[in-house]
Amino acid sequence: QGITSFLSDSLKSGPSYLSFPVGTSMDRFHAADIGEGPLPVLGQEIPEDAESMKLRKRGAKIEWDTGKVYTMALWSAYFDWLDWQILNLP
Repeated sequence: QGITSFLSDSLKSGPSYLSFPVGTSMDRFHAADIGEGPLPVLGQEIPEDAESMKLRKRGAKIEWDTGKVYTMALWSAYFDWLDWQILNLP
């Protein structure tokens, strides 16, 4: 829901893209006040409260704030995000 994409076949038609809503798409989402407490360590599990994750996945609005640091994780067994390759599909 809310996913849009475009697969370009030439430089003339523009770049390929994939876009989706951050709130409902991220597997983990963590917000911390700038300068308050330790931030999640990249490459390790990103903590997220189970109840806030449930609300976020149901579409609860994220109140973005420039006074916060956001850490997010997205993973998929079907897409290599670094090399833009589809994986594990027949």
